Amino acid sequence: MKNTSKIFFCLLIISGVINAQFKLRSVNISVGVGSIQSASPNLTTFDFQSGIEFSTNQKLNYKINYFYSRKVEYFLPENRSNKYYPFVSGLSALVGLTQMNGKFIFDEGLGATYVNNGIFNSGSNYSMGLAFSFSARLILHQSRKKGWEIGIFTGMVQTFGAEALRRVNINVGVSYILSLPIL
Repeated sequence: MKNTSKIFFCLLIISGVINAQFKLRSVNISVGVGSIQSASPNLTTFDFQSGIEFSTNQKLNYKINYFYSRKVEYFLPENRSNKYYPFVSGLSALVGLTQMNGKFIFDEGLGATYVNNGIFNSGSNYSMGLAFSFSARLILHQSRKKGWEIGIFTGMVQTFGAEALRRVNINVGVSYILSLPIL
């Protein structure tokens, strides 16, 4: 029984050290334009994206994003009776690299995504796929601990299956840097 207690105690200490190396780096929100395509022609969309970013002591970062894209005509005033406006929403989890160059930050990420494909009015189709992202941000604060950043966020999502989906977007957005350690 004593060995089990020692092993449990060691695992508890090790996991505490590992978790403390992660920081909640930033929260971001962005809007822009893009396109979505399934077994259909490209549709121009209005995009919304929000996410949180975690970082380690190295240059790796981890992002969890929520995105929503809807055909741009949905946001224009018109008679909406009996009309269907295609949309795509989903979650993505990415791992990437961060590079700092003076007052600029460049991020690249690659990961998995889970998408609700509502392009066709026959119902939603859920599928898994790959996500890629790139962002270039301008630092608006003096300390690298807290403050605002503005930038351009781009991304691409590709799902697989019978109704494979491709989503491409370019957004303008803001990030707020927190740099909070996760205990």
